[in-house]
Amino acid sequence: MRPASPPIVQDRIERYDTLKRSFLRTGCPDCPLKATRKNLVFDRGNPQADILVIGEAPGEQEEKTGQCFVGRAGKMLDRMLTYAGLDPARDVLIANVLKCRPPDNRTPTPEEAHSCLPTLLEQIRITQPKLMLLMGRTAYGRLYPDKAKTLKMSEEAGQVADATIAEHRTRIAVMYHPAYLLYDPRKRTEAMTHLDNVRQELTRQHLDPKPKPEQL
Repeated sequence: MRPASPPIVQDRIERYDTLKRSFLRTGCPDCPLKATRKNLVFDRGNPQADILVIGEAPGEQEEKTGQCFVGRAGKMLDRMLTYAGLDPARDVLIANVLKCRPPDNRTPTPEEAHSCLPTLLEQIRITQPKLMLLMGRTAYGRLYPDKAKTLKMSEEAGQVADATIAEHRTRIAVMYHPAYLLYDPRKRTEAMTHLDNVRQELTRQHLDPKPKPEQL
């Protein structure tokens, strides 16, 4: 028999489950994408995990399944997480800024991102992650709009830093989006260095990364 969860953990589980069920039932009432969406996409992974992965928006496969990062980019993300020493099913919770797929997978408009952002911030408040992986320029820019125009991924990618998001102090790492690594495989060597930085952060926080494969 598994031991009962501590009260504070059980409370977070119940609050997160309530948030998810409520959102899937009602969605964002003012969302500009509600007329075109076919399915809401809330998350994938473990809400009790210490690491939160944040992407931009669901794509076609995600909209079909209702889960984040399950297409080609999702498979690459799982490889990235495994290289960093993480079990994608157990050690992370995966979410997006947007919970609806933009038509033709286009970049979300600021209005669309603004509509969905409060739900993501509530996910952060409830789960209290120790480390957040921001996958790509867009995810970073939605959480830090004042820095979005000046962000240079060549300088920020792989950096791990202190942050306060949704009134929660945590650590963040900006990473290349897995779709970018599929588009330009030459960047995978650089991405492995970034993921090694994540491994070091996991070790620093006593989160016990698993042995990594030789290649991404």
